[in-house]
Amino acid sequence: MTRKLYAGLVMLALLFSVIGVAAAKNFNANLPPPTGAPLVSSTPCPTPAATPMSTPSSGAPAPNRMAARIAARYCVTVAEVLAWHAQGLGYGGIGRAYALAAASGVSVDALLARHQAGEGWSPIARSLGYKVMGGGVNVRVVPLPQAGNRGGNGNGGRRP
Repeated sequence: MTRKLYAGLVMLALLFSVIGVAAAKNFNANLPPPTGAPLVSSTPCPTPAATPMSTPSSGAPAPNRMAARIAARYCVTVAEVLAWHAQGLGYGGIGRAYALAAASGVSVDALLARHQAGEGWSPIARSLGYKVMGGGVNVRVVPLPQAGNRGGNGNGGRRP
């Protein structure tokens, strides 16, 4: 008797998982197209003519891979990223600055100047209405929720 019950439960679970997968595939098809501009442009950067990479035998240093990835992601030159890095900034901070600049419209120079003056990335992002997560190329910039009713009951988290 218990074998039949287990077999029935397994079949029911399998049925629900198949229905769930089918519903998930149709979910995105029924959504309206997104509105508003994306935070970071999805248009590719114009690519300059290919130049051969320097090899260690040529004596010139090879370009930094992280600087090249940040430059490609935010449509800037590798030299610009390396110049910021030469001033003592890490690649994570440089990536955060470019991502915040793309989202907020504030210049990268102004953001990096605030950070070099001692302000942290979280306060800088909060002052612009964003939250920044990650660094380098893998930065996510998320708008903060608007002030006001955030679903609380108004008693500061205490029970009524």
